Amino acid sequence: TIADHDRPSSIVTDHLVLICSPKANIYSADVIESIPGLGYRDVDLAFEKVSAEPEKWQIRFMGARYLSPTYSEAEQLRAQGRSEAAGPLTDYAILGRLRNQWNRDSARVILIAGIRGIGTWGAARYLRDNTPWLAKTFNGNDFLVLVKVSYREFKIMNVEAVSSRKLVRSP
Repeated sequence: TIADHDRPSSIVTDHLVLICSPKANIYSADVIESIPGLGYRDVDLAFEKVSAEPEKWQIRFMGARYLSPTYSEAEQLRAQGRSEAAGPLTDYAILGRLRNQWNRDSARVILIAGIRGIGTWGAARYLRDNTPWLAKTFNGNDFLVLVKVSYREFKIMNVEAVSSRKLVRSP
C-alpha cells in the first residue's frame, strides 16, 4: 500500500483516497499537517494522542475535542465478560476533500480517517451513503465533516454528521 512507503513519490501527485488516521497512515498525517499551508482559512483539525498507556486518541475539530468513546465502552464490556467486538461501540472520524499538497493545482485528496477502525469504516459508509448530499451541500468545494459512528454486533448501525466545514481558500 502507499502507506508503507517512506515518503511521497510521483504516485501521490494524482487524486488520492487516504484511508486511516495519521497514527496508521503517514500520508494522512502529512495531509492533515499541511492544511494550514494549503491556503484554507480558519481550519482547526488534528488527531491528538491523549495518553500513551493505555493509548488513547481524540480528534480536535474547529475548537472542540472528540475522544473516542470506544476506549471506555470496551473496558465496560470486558468488565462484564462480554466481547468488545460485539459492541455497542461509538467512534468519531473525519471525512474530507482537500487539495493535494503534492499537486495543489489539479489533484484532490479524499480523507477517510477514524480515531479507531470503527470510525474509519463508518466514515467510508457515510461517504457512500451521502455523496449526493455532500455534492449539493459543498457544491464542488473542499470540505471536512466530523462523523459519529455507532457499531453493534459486527455492523455499523448509524453514522451521523456532527459538524462540517466548507473549506474556503484565503484570497
